[in-house]
Amino acid sequence: LQASREGGGATDSLEGSETKGHTPSLQPHAIVSGIPGGSALRLRVATRVLSKASDARWFGPWIETGTVAPISDEQELTPDFHLDPFGIGRGGCIMSRCFSYLWGPGLIESDAQLITPTLNSTPESIRCIRCGHDFTKHLRGGM
Repeated sequence: LQASREGGGATDSLEGSETKGHTPSLQPHAIVSGIPGGSALRLRVATRVLSKASDARWFGPWIETGTVAPISDEQELTPDFHLDPFGIGRGGCIMSRCFSYLWGPGLIESDAQLITPTLNSTPESIRCIRCGHDFTKHLRGGM
């Protein structure tokens, strides 16, 4: 997955007004984290197949997208938003630099994406809006 963030400042920019990067994955999906809230993004999938005979590369089209708005202090300080679907407080993520799990209905504008967890819900379907990893990747006993 290749990403380009528009509007990067001089301290986090590689070329003028944008930041570029890539996320290698051997799976058909990848999580990109550490991008500031409210950022405009361009993403595309790129693949490389190596063999003894050749080195083939394919690039998908760029798509325009963005991150959710920055998390407000009020949301950050609401204890219920730091609970997993079973009511257990969650802290930092072992997969990213995320310092605290953050999820809950009404937390972001697209409530249609946020489901009410049931016994049939999988951990992968209920992800932290800060880092994108599911609650099982966050340490118990947060906030």
